[in-house]
Amino acid sequence: MKLFKKYGSFIALLFGVVAIVLLFVAPGLYSKDPMIGKNVLADINAFQTIFGHENPKFEFNILGFVAVLLLVLGLAARFVPLKNKYKYLISAVLLLLAGIFLFVYPNTIPKNILSDLFDNGLGVPLIISGILTILAALSDGALMLLSGKKA
Repeated sequence: MKLFKKYGSFIALLFGVVAIVLLFVAPGLYSKDPMIGKNVLADINAFQTIFGHENPKFEFNILGFVAVLLLVLGLAARFVPLKNKYKYLISAVLLLLAGIFLFVYPNTIPKNILSDLFDNGLGVPLIISGILTILAALSDGALMLLSGKKA
C-alpha cells in the first residue's frame, strides 16, 4: 500500500503518456489487400484521423479531439495545487471519460471512408490507448481513496 501511494501517480502518468505516444506513432488503420487477402498496416496514425488528413481524405473529428483533450487534461490535473483527494478525483474522471471516448471514437468516422479504404477500420493502437487510459483512471481513483487514509 505504501509503495502504491508513493508510485501510483507516476504509474498513472506513465500509462497516459504511453497512450498519447501510441496515438501519435502507431498505425491507426488496417486495410485488407485484395491481392494477397491479408491485413496490411496503413500509413495513417490516430492523430491524423482525429485532426484530418489529405490522402485519404479525413475531416477533423470532434469526438477524437475531445478524447485527446480529456486525456491531456487528466494527466495535467495531478499537478493542480489542490488536496490530493480532489486532484485525483478530477484526474480519474477526466481519464475515464477519455478512455471511453477513445473506444467510441472509431464509430464516428464516416462509413464510406472506412468501407472504401479500410475494411477492418481502426485497430490495436486505439484499443491499447483506451485500456491504458482507463488503467490510469483506476490508479488515480485508488489513490483518491487511499489519500484520506493514514498508512
